[in-house]
Amino acid sequence: MNTIRFTSKELPNWDGRTYNEYGQRSKYAPEIDYVTVAPVVGRS
Repeated sequence: MNTIRFTSKELPNWDGRTYNEYGQRSKYAPEIDYVTVAPVVGRS
């Protein structure tokens, strides 16, 4: 089973402690118009 999660909380950098110092990530949820999910074709 796969999970897609949308969150409004800014996540830390890969070290798990620090945050992006350049303000490149938003602290607000993204504006999503639509999401399309389709099965993978050709997998066994």
